[in-house]
Amino acid sequence: MNDRLKSGFIWAGVSLLIVIVLIVVIKIGSNRATNSGTVLKTPVTVNDHIQGSTNAKVTLVEYGDFECPVCLTYYPMAKQLHADFPNSVAFVFREFPLTSIHHNAQIAAQAAEASAKQGKFWDMHDMLYNTQNNWSTMSDPTSYFVTLANSIGLNVKQFKIDLNSKTIKKHVAQDLASANANGLNATPTFFLNGKEIQNPKTYTDFKTLVEQALRKINTSSVSTYANTSTANTTAQ
Repeated sequence: MNDRLKSGFIWAGVSLLIVIVLIVVIKIGSNRATNSGTVLKTPVTVNDHIQGSTNAKVTLVEYGDFECPVCLTYYPMAKQLHADFPNSVAFVFREFPLTSIHHNAQIAAQAAEASAKQGKFWDMHDMLYNTQNNWSTMSDPTSYFVTLANSIGLNVKQFKIDLNSKTIKKHVAQDLASANANGLNATPTFFLNGKEIQNPKTYTDFKTLVEQALRKINTSSVSTYANTSTANTTAQ
């Protein structure tokens, strides 16, 4: 085989490889576009952990992992949203411990749920994120979580009983099943008014999405009121 023919085969192979890579990239991009806007398959209920007004017009659901560094990045954003929209946004947190990469995620989720049994889910939620760098590398953070429980005023004896109870593990498993039902594979994942959104890059981007959702609802409400008024006037 002469050099020219060899060169031709090499360039043909390179060209084929480029085409394959482009197809894969396009396919991945298509899948991401499809996932964005996916409808939440497990609606929010009274069994969820909800922070904010029960009459809130906007609901933000987060599937999170307390050991996840990216979740820690979004934690202050969610807190700021709650502060900026105390009456119009309800924040919901669901457990999604990625145990294959975060070896303390499961027990951390159980610590939060055990705290919920005593009405202090959000207190433990905040403590777990604020101290993530302390417990995430421990071989067994159980004693550390007991210390956290004591610091937020829990009945420590009851907390220890609940921490590994079947009821607590069942709640975490139900949230995990909910995440799987929605085809989720990463944390955090957010749903805004029942539709999955791409994670905003900044707090300003996050706030803009919420404001857009509020405007959409307010515009819809005004439109409905106008139609109702017109119908009543016609009836008279």
